[in-house]
Amino acid sequence: MPDLDSFLQGFNGRPTISKAMILCPSSLVGNWENEFYKWVGKHRICVQAANTGKIDQKINDFRYAANIKVLIISYESFRHHKDLFSFEIGILIADEGHRLKNQGSQITQAISELNCKRRIILSGTPLQNDLTELYCMLDVCVPGILGTRQEFKKKENAIMRGKEPGSTEKERERQIEMENDLHQRTNLMMIRRLAKDVLTKYLPPKVEHIVFCSMTSMQTRLYNKILDHYKEAKKSKGADALGHIRYLRNVVNHPNLVYSDAKPAVKTSIGKKKAANLPVVDLSSEFPANWGKLRYSAETSGKMQCLKELLIVIKENSNDRIVIVSNYTETLSAIEHVLKGIKGGHFCRLDGSVNSNKRTKMVNDFNDAGKEGFAMLLSSKAGGCGLNLIGANRLVLFDPDWNPANDRQVLARVWRQGQPFECFIYRFVACGTIEEQVYQRQCKKEDLQAVT
Repeated sequence: MPDLDSFLQGFNGRPTISKAMILCPSSLVGNWENEFYKWVGKHRICVQAANTGKIDQKINDFRYAANIKVLIISYESFRHHKDLFSFEIGILIADEGHRLKNQGSQITQAISELNCKRRIILSGTPLQNDLTELYCMLDVCVPGILGTRQEFKKKENAIMRGKEPGSTEKERERQIEMENDLHQRTNLMMIRRLAKDVLTKYLPPKVEHIVFCSMTSMQTRLYNKILDHYKEAKKSKGADALGHIRYLRNVVNHPNLVYSDAKPAVKTSIGKKKAANLPVVDLSSEFPANWGKLRYSAETSGKMQCLKELLIVIKENSNDRIVIVSNYTETLSAIEHVLKGIKGGHFCRLDGSVNSNKRTKMVNDFNDAGKEGFAMLLSSKAGGCGLNLIGANRLVLFDPDWNPANDRQVLARVWRQGQPFECFIYRFVACGTIEEQVYQRQCKKEDLQAVT
């Protein structure tokens, strides 16, 4: 087992730093811990997750104990105990660093105030929606390298204007000039490694399918009724666009997500606390009298029908395991009923309600081929980043996210180092619905990656 000092030493053979801190989401603390134990050993690692006790003591141990070189801590724990970090830290490594895309967030401000001259941000998605996010991350690493926020905004506006279909020749020339300037500056501090360039030759083949699913007649009626309600509300300037979009996205997953025994009109997958803020659409006439018996049936949802048939074929013709991902926990609950109807469809579920300690055990058990398991239900918000789910070689992304970076993170969960089998990815999209527009928006946002 190598000594940790060998990892920290500088060019003169002496340690360049004495303390290193790793920031990561709470779900990844266990992953970092396992990697350090594998390569260095336990004797110099202090691990702290968001919900473990004696946080103050462990931070003080990291500060004063000579044999503790590294602190692995979640973003949440660091934010709540930032006042304890008044001492100098040799190097900071922020995993899943796209969380720092907002300069006004508490975690970004807390990191900026750290007494730490060496900062590294790790991210597979440094640019998700706009160039301002990239600016925020790089400004955390090297403050002022891209100028002030206002100066950068002018350059960003020039780049975006040049990309518009009706841009003038002068605007396009200005765009190229600003892009070249941005390239020169970012190349000084960014190292880009793409999976296709680094890992592809070590990983098995991956096949990705875009599965377009037709809605059932019931879903179509509900969908059109919500659209009609929005058009009427828009006339009186009282339309809640986001609320109606949420209705539409629920309907294409399963009709039950807009149903409640008491008030079918206002029940949605975002929960009771927020339901009152949504527009009220009277959908009660579209639900049959015997809906209580049908509400968990896959036959009422086109996407659920496709999923059920896919799961049956996989179960009957292979020993493959599968990860099923959704943005909504109530959609995962609906999928549970599908799995319960499949013989041998044993599953586990990882969402925001599972604490970090249980997550690590759940992931390890699922990746263990010697233990029982067929499917993992995964919330994209809880397990969209950093998890290695190589126990499965199939993944279903049940609904797309507005942000393509989130979907890319999720899609990479099974196609990871250590995966021995060919991987199959299935991205479900409801035909002719808001989901097609979301998917098209994703494609447009992907073009921004070329700017950096």
